[in-house]
Order: sequence, then structure tokens, then C-alpha cells
Amino acid sequence: MDVQITARHFKARPELVEFAEEAVGRLSNIYDGIVNAKIILEIEAHNEGKIAEIILLVYHDQLFAKESGDDFEKCISTCIDKLERQLQKYKEKHHNVRGAREPNEVVLPDEEEL
Repeated sequence: MDVQITARHFKARPELVEFAEEAVGRLSNIYDGIVNAKIILEIEAHNEGKIAEIILLVYHDQLFAKESGDDFEKCISTCIDKLERQLQKYKEKHHNVRGAREPNEVVLPDEEEL
């Protein structure tokens, strides 16, 4: 999985970058079809707050989470929680469509009908 981190209006600390990469890396335990992850960290104008956005590119779809708060680590963790739920739904939806069909029941005729 390719991870891109963008820090808008500030220089991200190496610890923050490592935290974000590890957090997104844990999502591959839920679904291994994640192709790309974009993490955007931004400080709002006039230092009013911090925003974390994570965009996941999975096969044929994009998943998105955004959170604002006072601490980047908390925002990233909340985004990861949101994306975990989205990945579970995505996985269930695509798993049910592809190969989880019930086998056709074979109805045998009664002895009386023969």
C-alpha cells in the first residue's frame, strides 16, 4: 500500500508522520485490497484547530474520513475508526455479491409422485 502524507500550512513532526503511517497500515489487517492512502493534515486559519483527512483507494472505490479537533493524533485515530467501519461494510458488500451465494437446493420427488 502506498501512503502519501501532506501537511498543509506547517511542517509535520517525524513522530506524527510515523504515527499516521502505522495507523493507516493497520487498516490492511481488515481489508488487504487497499491500493493507496492519502493523509492530509491541516491547521485551520488563525490556529483555531487541526484537521485530518484520510482518503483510501480500494478496488473500484474510494473511502473518505475527515475529523477536526485540537490534537492530530486524536483526529487521525477517529478517522481510522471511521474507515474501519467503512471497510467492514465495503468488505461485506463485495463479499456477498461475489461468491457468497447459497447453493441451489435440489428437491427430490416423493416416492408417491414416482
